Amino acid sequence: MPTATTTTLTLPRKSLKPAPSPALESLYNRAARAFLLRDIPLVSSLQEAAFPLLHPPEHGDYPDDLAPYRAKWDLLRITLETTLFTAPTPDVPESLRQLLSQPPHSLLTSTYHRSLQLFTPTNTASKALYIPSAVILTLVYSSLKLDAADAGRIVVEDWLATRAYLSLPSSSADDEERSNYRKVVEAYCLHILPKLEQWDYAKEFLDYESELARDARESIRVALEDLYAQAISARLPTPHVSKSLVFLRIDQHCYAAHEIQTLAKRVPTARTAAATSAPHAQSRGPADRATALYIRYPESVDCALPYVDDQVVRNLVRVVCAATCAATDPATSARGTKSA
Repeated sequence: MPTATTTTLTLPRKSLKPAPSPALESLYNRAARAFLLRDIPLVSSLQEAAFPLLHPPEHGDYPDDLAPYRAKWDLLRITLETTLFTAPTPDVPESLRQLLSQPPHSLLTSTYHRSLQLFTPTNTASKALYIPSAVILTLVYSSLKLDAADAGRIVVEDWLATRAYLSLPSSSADDEERSNYRKVVEAYCLHILPKLEQWDYAKEFLDYESELARDARESIRVALEDLYAQAISARLPTPHVSKSLVFLRIDQHCYAAHEIQTLAKRVPTARTAAATSAPHAQSRGPADRATALYIRYPESVDCALPYVDDQVVRNLVRVVCAATCAATDPATSARGTKSA
């Protein structure tokens, strides 16, 4: 006698819990307003309510519903902590106070590792590849604001090492990715590496970089060269001006009458200087007058003679020669006063 059999089909139980997206959106809007109003305790409490809802993604091949909220909340968290570290307020909650007591390098490193945990899919090795470029860029800027360039370098180089595996799903994402990539490279080459005295490495990186457009890469290269020149110039000691050498050059011009007249005509301010300085210089010799005028017009020479441009020396010569002419020729002095 045949026996009837029954088959039980088990359907997946639909969760009765509402999707977290609306709650995360509402919490984020409140937190953003509170941050703008500097209501730090409220921002902190809203973060504590939001992040338990932001579990890591299950897959890394495509974004899930929580992807935009992970980025927004992580950006807010990084910005909040960086702001409080650089400009602390008395109403910082104890949980944030303990976090912000770390040294800058440790704070940025722990922030980076926290982002890795948030964006890396479950059961997958942590890679900077999974962190959105906007978050990477914010971490880089935070490292500069925290004066933790060494930690920022780790973030950038980890991320750059995974660029070959990056897949862009749409043209809009591609545009944003390219823009963020350029900003990261600019911060890396023009701020992070220079702070670490890695000028040669920055130049070498640009030599081998191939993702940027040619004009963008060249623009960064030119900016790097300018920064390097400024850094070298700032390190040079302020040279001492040797007045005796300056006067020797001046004397060479003072005895050439035609050159004196030519130079005096070119600089109206020299005649003004002659008119105002001659009464104090009439009883002195040429060298004394040169000394008086040099002290009065120190801007005429800005560095020691071995590095002085000829035009700089001539500027000083014009002033001294005009004063010398005015002191020895009453007619010249009168004309100089009238011109002034």
